[in-house]
Amino acid sequence: MKIHNHDRYCKIQIEHDMQCCQDIDEKHLKIVIYKNSKLLRSHTVKHYLNLEESDFKQKDSVLICRQKLEKIQCPFITKKIMDNPPCGTYKSCELFNTCTTITSSIENEYIEKIKQLIEESLNIPRYACYFSRSENNNCIIMIPDQKFKLSASLLEKTIYNLTTCYNNKKYRKLKELYQSEARNIKIDSNSISWCTEENWGITNYSDQVSSKKNAKKYKKKKKFRSKGGGNNFRRFLNEIDY
Repeated sequence: MKIHNHDRYCKIQIEHDMQCCQDIDEKHLKIVIYKNSKLLRSHTVKHYLNLEESDFKQKDSVLICRQKLEKIQCPFITKKIMDNPPCGTYKSCELFNTCTTITSSIENEYIEKIKQLIEESLNIPRYACYFSRSENNNCIIMIPDQKFKLSASLLEKTIYNLTTCYNNKKYRKLKELYQSEARNIKIDSNSISWCTEENWGITNYSDQVSSKKNAKKYKKKKKFRSKGGGNNFRRFLNEIDY
């Protein structure tokens, strides 16, 4: 099957010119929202239905879906498995088919939310295209004006595959999130296109580091420098009253 015929393939319109990313068309981001259905299920259960993480815990659909998954003894919802839902693993979960009838509508909600977050990120704009050494592939990371992180890797030519979308609540402020992600990208890649540096806080962060270094240098010179050389310094010591 050709990628553009995938059920979750979509083209998200962009209001500005995306010249900073070579693998992206000027006016659209072509992306598949989780090519692998098991990963879609895993991320839906882990992130969208997670009451500690999700911003949608008051939605009736989320609460109803959780109740139904509890009834069929979903190992992640009942906390028998704590790290990741088993639906995304190689062996999958024996409840996967039963779970599908319960989660299909909530997966569609999650997908629509992802599309909104991608569109917001691209039109702020706050995204970065880079070659990831850890994945050995071209990647894009997007952060909207909410504490969400979205990542995707290149599938073919100009089409990306979304690999994760979650609400990162460990940061108190949005700025802390995108500056932390910017540092992680720099560690993982030497080839990065930022769109734009200002919206990632990179310029301000560099200026702050530079200012601190200059301040330290100034203090060091003022504290230890002795005008006039060794003779003046010895004369200074002789004049001190002990």
